[in-house]
Amino acid sequence: MDAARSARVDAAVRTAEVELGPSPEMSVLQRDLFDAGVHGADAVMVTMRVMGVGLAEANEAFFGSPLRAAERDFQNWFIDALASAAETDERQ
Repeated sequence: MDAARSARVDAAVRTAEVELGPSPEMSVLQRDLFDAGVHGADAVMVTMRVMGVGLAEANEAFFGSPLRAAERDFQNWFIDALASAAETDERQ
């Protein structure tokens, strides 16, 4: 992780901990991150640190949030495109 991303994530973690307290609800954290413009991998990393959870649970909370529909749809589209490209390569 580069220094700029690390600084962004650290700042978002500090802000979330101050604004939401020691044990926020997962949905409240996702709303706070969304409203603060923290998206994608940064939001997942912040979720891991604030909630004290692993990657799988943080990823599930992120993509399971109704606020993240656009990001979830993009990821699904991207994975489908990769799978399609792999199938095309295999046929050639």
